[in-house]
Amino acid sequence: MSLFLAYLAHCTPFSCSGTSTQALEELYDGPPLRGPLDNSYIIALILQERRHLVLAGLALVACVAGNLASPIISGMLFETLVMRQPFSAYKQLLVWMVAVYVLEPILTAVYIRQACSVGEKVQASLRREAYP
Repeated sequence: MSLFLAYLAHCTPFSCSGTSTQALEELYDGPPLRGPLDNSYIIALILQERRHLVLAGLALVACVAGNLASPIISGMLFETLVMRQPFSAYKQLLVWMVAVYVLEPILTAVYIRQACSVGEKVQASLRREAYP
């Protein structure tokens, strides 16, 4: 808006038909202009929440690893059932299966909570700027 006002103050009805944007920016003395939803600004707001991003990333990696490991552990359990191994082999595999199946929803909740927290804080910052 201020750039437009600088344009109006500089021009007479017949003198500014060929004024370039660069010439207008030279007339403007205020702070550097940026759009309200500039990508670099939004990324900077997101990167301010590094702790939440790291926790969400770690939870995501651990949950994906658990999802990829569960079929392998189930296959190992079926192999031990077919081979009629002693109970000590079942115990270790069952402990691993329980750990994977219990940690998966916990890690999913951690990921969702951290990712939503980042999103809410960025939206709050944008609202504070848009509606002072």
